[in-house]
Amino acid sequence: MNIVDNSLSQKEFTRRIIDSLPVSLYVVDRELNIILWNSGRAIGEFGKREEDVLGRNISEIIEGNTLAVVKKEFLDVINSGKPISYERESPEPNRKERKIFRVTRTPIFGENNYVIAIISIGEDITERRMLEQKLIDNDKLAGIGQLAAGVAHEINNPMAAISGCAEALIERFKDDAYRTIPDYEDIRRYLKIIEDEIYRCKRITENLLTFARKGGKDIGRQKVNVIIDDILNLLIYQQSFQSIRVMKEYDSKLPDVLANEGDLRQVFLIVTLNAMDAMENGGELRIRTYQMDDEVKIEFKDTGCGIPPEYINRIFDPFFTTKQPGKGTGLGLSIAYGIITQLNGKIDVESKEGIGTKFAISLPAAM
Repeated sequence: MNIVDNSLSQKEFTRRIIDSLPVSLYVVDRELNIILWNSGRAIGEFGKREEDVLGRNISEIIEGNTLAVVKKEFLDVINSGKPISYERESPEPNRKERKIFRVTRTPIFGENNYVIAIISIGEDITERRMLEQKLIDNDKLAGIGQLAAGVAHEINNPMAAISGCAEALIERFKDDAYRTIPDYEDIRRYLKIIEDEIYRCKRITENLLTFARKGGKDIGRQKVNVIIDDILNLLIYQQSFQSIRVMKEYDSKLPDVLANEGDLRQVFLIVTLNAMDAMENGGELRIRTYQMDDEVKIEFKDTGCGIPPEYINRIFDPFFTTKQPGKGTGLGLSIAYGIITQLNGKIDVESKEGIGTKFAISLPAAM
């Protein structure tokens, strides 16, 4: 059966091929007037219909600083007769999501290699680049984890010696015989500061080792709702938690997940503590669990201070924190990210400054 002969003209068939391509495509002549505009250019947040652009110059369609760049690219292709290709982020400042496109400008030749028109093709490669970046990030996390483990072990030994000496001196200074020493109270206070800071260093090295480890080996079926409730019961007596109203929306038929119980406890504790820190003056923490297809979804949504837009893509980076000095090491969310990733899950964040933050965790349901 000949499709063209029996149902479509050659022109219509060619047009349908162009419209079916999974790219946005248009063609301009040497004067940069638009002579073809496929359906891929008509869809999306900033799409324009063919009837609104055909025959018009690109200077009437493209706005702002982008116009000068595009015109130069077309003229370079006309003058050189060579195609150009590159990647760029979407130039539209009001676009809700960051988009990455591969753009190609290809010449169309007439007689004697004379360029008569240029094809412009834009392909959305955002998802591909995000997957590639995740692979790079996972490699970086593995390397940082090995470094962190080495640093933590090296620091632990001298810190243990310093801690032992500080504790011995503190005990010795409890004897009234030492009260006659000049600056006795200052020395006791300094020793207490040393002891407190040593324990802070100990917590940091413990976090480093947790960050470096590969996760618990005892994998089994875990009930997410029960583990979250256990975490909330641990925190209920903390003063800062008592000013927070917890709203639970549990799916009573939620499937189990395959994980190490301690690892899941740690993830849920990290996310809950981050919500607490974001709601210093009280607020609401809404925890929701539900099933979507073959995944278990867990959401923690707070009404805290939110995360500035410039930091949102960095919060899972090791040692990155928006908290005040001494309030956090910047390892908690990195640890959570590592655990969830090792379980073949995902952890994402949405946030608006002054409104709140939502952490969304997805894990494969146990079959």
